[in-house]
Amino acid sequence: MSKADDALNTFMSGFNCSQAVLSTFSADYGIDTLMAYRLGAAFGGGIGHLGETCGAVTGAVIVIGLHYGMTVNDGSQTNRTAYDKVLQLAAEFKARNGTIKCRELLGFDIEDREAFHAALKKGGLRAPQAVCPKAVKDAAEIVASLIGAQISAVQDDTSVVTLGERRIKVDRDGFIQEPEKWDRSVAEDIARAEGAYPMTEDHWKLVDYIRECYQQFGVAPPIKMVVKRTGIDLKTINKLFPSGPAKGACKVAGLPAPTGCV
Repeated sequence: MSKADDALNTFMSGFNCSQAVLSTFSADYGIDTLMAYRLGAAFGGGIGHLGETCGAVTGAVIVIGLHYGMTVNDGSQTNRTAYDKVLQLAAEFKARNGTIKCRELLGFDIEDREAFHAALKKGGLRAPQAVCPKAVKDAAEIVASLIGAQISAVQDDTSVVTLGERRIKVDRDGFIQEPEKWDRSVAEDIARAEGAYPMTEDHWKLVDYIRECYQQFGVAPPIKMVVKRTGIDLKTINKLFPSGPAKGACKVAGLPAPTGCV
């Protein structure tokens, strides 16, 4: 199944256009599907039903930011590439659909309840003849092309992503499935997606201990043991890994999704 088909299926299942596009790519950047649904929720209907930029386009814009966004504020990076890719996205979407404006795509103001109910009587925004399914599929196809095809679907619950200049299989929540390919450059790329970059001495202390325990016992260590052995309190751990010890630290350490209470 292609990324575009995945996005279309998500949209047709009931999620809005922005949620559909964003969630299709989110796991490739360490963002689980539930969080992607939340991030995209308010962009539907042209940003909160304002009828402005199509939600499928805004979902794709977020994906571009995830892929090309500046993560280091030391002068070595800029957001120029991200901006250029957004311009390309908009141009191609307009070429296919005539506009990126929700109300212009629909042909009515989505906040006009009478017009909206009239559309519902014709089958709604997910009807075969409606513009929204095509918009979702187009946006997903375009952004997949713009990120350089570095990400490709493998099966329903896994993807192949580029981490540390390596092609690595991850599950839908971003946990790597090929631990033998993990190294510190891979960890740093995951940390960027988890909001845990740059990696400090304490980051590495936690990661090294978690990996040591996993290699010895085959499971992630309990959080109480992590605190005791590293001397780093839970409050600090949560600051170092904003998504938490399990979703953040274990993911950066190259472990599969924890099943315990880490």
